[in-house]
Amino acid sequence: MKDIIAEQLSTITKLVMDASLKRPNPQVNQEQEMLTIIANMTDYETANKAKDLLHSEKHTYDFHVYLHWLSELSNLLARGVPKDEALIIIGSCAESKKFASLYQNLINVGIL
Repeated sequence: MKDIIAEQLSTITKLVMDASLKRPNPQVNQEQEMLTIIANMTDYETANKAKDLLHSEKHTYDFHVYLHWLSELSNLLARGVPKDEALIIIGSCAESKKFASLYQNLINVGIL
């Protein structure tokens, strides 16, 4: 009897996990949409470079900020800024914001 209950619980757990993985994630959809826009303005390689350069997993900012930087990149591209220069500009801005935030945090805790 215990084996049957354990097996049923395992099956239910697997079904719940599978359902949660299949649930659409609006942030991922926004990311894909932004990367598609960038790829359409430039090419697939540039969209991948943007993702590699800006993704929040590599920075101290969250996913919403990452989406913001992708949006800013698409705005620059729409204004005619060449793709390589646009990537440099956005990458530099993202880094400078990170350093400014770190500096302000160090001031706030009394280290500087």
